[in-house]
Amino acid sequence: MLKDIITVDQLSLVISQAAAPAFLLGAVASFLSVLVTHMSRILDRSRTINEIRVTIRKRESSKSNSRNCGCARSWSSGRSIGRSEAESRPAFS
Repeated sequence: MLKDIITVDQLSLVISQAAAPAFLLGAVASFLSVLVTHMSRILDRSRTINEIRVTIRKRESSKSNSRNCGCARSWSSGRSIGRSEAESRPAFS
C-alpha cells in the first residue's frame, strides 16, 4: 500500500517533465516569430532600395535620351542660338 502513494518529490518531477516540452515549444515559437519579423523588415527595406535604384536609372536614361535626340530644346543647341545657360537647360534635373 505504501508503494502506491506518490511523494511530493515524485509529483514535482512528473509535473516538471510534463511542462518542459510546452515551455520549450513556446520559446521556439517566440524565436521564430522574431526571426520572421526581422526577415520581413529586411525584405521591405530591400524592395524600397530596389525601387529607388529603378527610379534613378529611369531618370538617368530619360536624361540621356533627351540629350541625344538632337531637338532644339537640348542644352547644347540652346547655347548655340544665343540663350543663356539657365534658359537652355532642360526643365527636369
